[in-house]
Amino acid sequence: MSRLWPAPIWMHLTFTVLVSAAFFFGGAFAAALLGAGGAAFIGGAVVGLIVGQVFMIYCVPARCPKCGGRTYYRGGTPITYHCRDCQHVHATSVSDRSGAWGGR
Repeated sequence: MSRLWPAPIWMHLTFTVLVSAAFFFGGAFAAALLGAGGAAFIGGAVVGLIVGQVFMIYCVPARCPKCGGRTYYRGGTPITYHCRDCQHVHATSVSDRSGAWGGR
């Protein structure tokens, strides 16, 4: 049986989208619970989105397809993952358009 964590790269990308969405709605919901107005509601959503993405990119590694070590997201076209253990760089078939999130 293969190790479940760290997750494979495809699963890490999926989790990144899901966690970012959850933080987006969570930030908006938290602003609404605090009784904030419309601008704060939108601001809470944006802050939640950023926090979710930063958390997944910088704190949660994926599994390196070469050595099984910790590999981290680096944005761009395409999105790449850089292994801290064996220095392998894995290019995915997807991009984040601007490369803004993976500034490692």
